[in-house]
Amino acid sequence: MNSSKFMDFYRNLATCLVLLFTFLLPLKFGTLTGVPETAALFPADLFSWCIISWPTTLFPLFSGIVFLAALPAFGLNRIAPGDKSFRCAALWVILAAAGGAGMIRATVKDFVYLELVHLFGIAAYALTVFLVISYNHRLKYWLLTALVAGTFVTLLLGFEQYFFGFEETREYFIKTTAANGITPAGELKARVFDNRIFATFSSCNSLAGFLLLVIPLCFVTIWKFFGRVSPPIVARSIFVPLFTALMLFVLVGTRSRAAILALILSIAVCAVIFPINRWLRISAAIILPLMIIAGIFYIKYSSRSFDSIYSRLDYYRVAVKIFFEAPFLGNGWGEFFHKYMQLKQFFSSEAPHAPHSLVLAFASQCGIAGLVTSILVFFYPLCIAYKRARMLIKKNVYLEYVPALFLGLAAFFLHSLADVNLQVPASMAAAALFTVCMTGSRPARQDLGVDRKMFIFYLVSIIILVITITGGWHLFYGEYQMARLLNTCERKNKSREDFMRVSADEVRQRLFHAVKAKPYSPFPWASAADFMFARNNLEDAERYYYEAIKLAPTRSYLYERLFHLLSIQGRQTEARKYLEKSRQLNPMGIDAKIKRGIITLPLNKK
Repeated sequence: MNSSKFMDFYRNLATCLVLLFTFLLPLKFGTLTGVPETAALFPADLFSWCIISWPTTLFPLFSGIVFLAALPAFGLNRIAPGDKSFRCAALWVILAAAGGAGMIRATVKDFVYLELVHLFGIAAYALTVFLVISYNHRLKYWLLTALVAGTFVTLLLGFEQYFFGFEETREYFIKTTAANGITPAGELKARVFDNRIFATFSSCNSLAGFLLLVIPLCFVTIWKFFGRVSPPIVARSIFVPLFTALMLFVLVGTRSRAAILALILSIAVCAVIFPINRWLRISAAIILPLMIIAGIFYIKYSSRSFDSIYSRLDYYRVAVKIFFEAPFLGNGWGEFFHKYMQLKQFFSSEAPHAPHSLVLAFASQCGIAGLVTSILVFFYPLCIAYKRARMLIKKNVYLEYVPALFLGLAAFFLHSLADVNLQVPASMAAAALFTVCMTGSRPARQDLGVDRKMFIFYLVSIIILVITITGGWHLFYGEYQMARLLNTCERKNKSREDFMRVSADEVRQRLFHAVKAKPYSPFPWASAADFMFARNNLEDAERYYYEAIKLAPTRSYLYERLFHLLSIQGRQTEARKYLEKSRQLNPMGIDAKIKRGIITLPLNKK
């Protein structure tokens, strides 16, 4: 095989790899990142890996590998300087770099590593898309089609979940808890018995945000596809309403209020800024306000009250407040959680790791650079696509890719202002795909030679590859060891007899491997300490809590656990000191527990 044929083969292989990764985004990467206290499921057999969602730490690892495959296949020497699609891709790199400010004041390093590797994984995918479509502009339609195909599989799984999956889950939940003698917490039980579709995503709200992004694209894709089926009028009349009903059924089945509001607002904005048909504008002016009013009545008189909305507003208040405390460098990744526990205004079980707003998450934790870049990464491609979409709509051409991408990205950005889309790899990678594809530029194929711009590009690419591949593997392996420790320590899904058979030595061995994998993490120490405390091994528990506090000095629950441990030993003076520290870090939570008698104040004696 000569070199030319080999390169063609390799490019085809790299293209298939990118398309496969894009197809898998909604199916495997719809879970949340940035929650280091927990760990993903690590099944022992290949079949289980085929049907479950994958750990989010695999996203940057695979994204880096795909980028590594694309670099030699498509290369930078075919890119014209000043290309708009390159600028859109570069903005994701700048966003990841801006996230670096979140390292400076962070007190728990887990959050830093998770967030930065996640962000550089998105940047790697954006650059991969850019390289692919710069080599062959038509491949962007293949990429978008691959995403649509993955989305429809997700929609079918959501449909199946609503009619069959919920009942199976409840039966399994009831049998398991009864067999193990476990009384489930009220919040967990409420979630199990709530018919809100989440399909392959970790939450229904995350699925709703993703669907807002892709539904306009899906509609245009199926419209075009069945337009090629003869006769097109009959095919469209049958299949387009069918697929549209499926999409809307799953979207409404998520029961995400923020998603419906974001959809209404984005349609309203498009009706104002685009020269749409007069009757369409009048219809929108009548229908959209009625939908908002109906939504308000639904929230008020349904089981889902305004309480969660009040909580969100409290998140935003705290995020804005702590932004002004450190506007230039930010407070550090993970510090919103710690600050919120100190500053929240009313007691609730809410303990958010992020302010449920993409822009405020960057602003509060990374400062002004994160604030500006997180807005620019969406607004720049929207501004570019606006002109092209406006030209099409002036000609009454609505069912084209650019207007669909514009509407989807606008709705997704609005939803991201009210939810945790930032933490969902599938959603953010799909948004990056949209921003690079919607500019519509056709880069000239020219050899730029070896110049300073190419050198900088490849230098940045090497940095991204190191962060995503080595960082992704490190996080994945660390999460695997954490999962083994949690599976050993936790009472969950174990009968009392099985739990009591777990030995302290077994936990110590798991702890050793978890700490070796993530020496900066307090959470292996905390999990092992909880196990030792439950087994009345107070000496080990105390030592482990101290180790955890060294690595997470602003984590209130660690001080609270130490308070309980010292209290039962009669060391009241020390116990009171740790209770006061816990109360300082979480005043409303501790006061509520004291008031309800969950915490009994120690006497002032040794």
